[in-house]
Amino acid sequence: MSNDFAKHFISGSDIIDRERVIIPFSPKIDFIIGGGIQEGSFVVLTGVPKLGKTTAALTFAASAQNELYSTENYPTGRKVYVYNIEGRIKSRDLVGIKNLKTDNKHLEVIESIKGNILYAEDYLDIAEKKINEEPNSIHIIDSFSQLCTRSRRDADIGDRFRDDTPLLLSNFCKRVANVLPVNDTILIGITHLIANQGQGMKKWVEASGRKIQYQMDYKLRGTHITPWMNGDTQVGQTVHWECDTSALGPPGMKCESWLRYGEGIDIYAETFDICKLLGIITKKGSWFEFPNGEKVQGFEKGCDFIKNNPDIFKDLEEQYKKLLFNE
Repeated sequence: MSNDFAKHFISGSDIIDRERVIIPFSPKIDFIIGGGIQEGSFVVLTGVPKLGKTTAALTFAASAQNELYSTENYPTGRKVYVYNIEGRIKSRDLVGIKNLKTDNKHLEVIESIKGNILYAEDYLDIAEKKINEEPNSIHIIDSFSQLCTRSRRDADIGDRFRDDTPLLLSNFCKRVANVLPVNDTILIGITHLIANQGQGMKKWVEASGRKIQYQMDYKLRGTHITPWMNGDTQVGQTVHWECDTSALGPPGMKCESWLRYGEGIDIYAETFDICKLLGIITKKGSWFEFPNGEKVQGFEKGCDFIKNNPDIFKDLEEQYKKLLFNE
């Protein structure tokens, strides 16, 4: 055997001892996936319409941009690429994510322009190039489900057409599978659940190729949402997630994630709720008592209290992470 391949042989212990950064998603989602998203991972977010999948992905992007997760090539936080395939990302979607850095040093959006419409092949070619060239970067493909190939474009609108996107996605997955873990790059792909028009008992089926199901390290499936009300005003929505698979923990875990309009996933509401469930914050009637003896009345005031008291928030975070993740 040629000595050229000698450096490719490692021991099992090398894999066990290899350190990979784990970037938090949100307190509730971290709970069901085992602590966060590990570098080098292929992540799939799927769910029913208007669930908040794009908001969740952008909230994770803001987390990855934190200087805590800086690298040699990204000293002020990870670079995020968003592939705006659906063309539906608006100013409010970016402005409405707390702590999301939108300058081109930290975030770039790839999208069609007048006179040059990008098709599936274009988006995936760009993504593959960036994944290969920029280690430690974050890539959000929004969405796999809406990729339109050139052959679909060239067909007449009424033609019966055998979708060739799954084959294209299969090729893409095979080409980046070995690159993501080597370059410590994270790829988040958004897919959709659509109404099942075929036979079977399932109400919803997933609109994406089978290949990504084999490739993914994490899959989060949003089943439904419920309104988040403050009095008579809806301030957000509670997203019900199920973990179908995780690189860090067992499948099957469920959570209710708190999405606040104009901010994204509300880490303060989720921290408050986790600490309440774990007994770190105790409840008597409508009053909540914190470990330091402070008391507030009502869930919303409790969220505001820890938001306005960073030391208390940090203490609560340390306590629940110690209980859940032995940190």
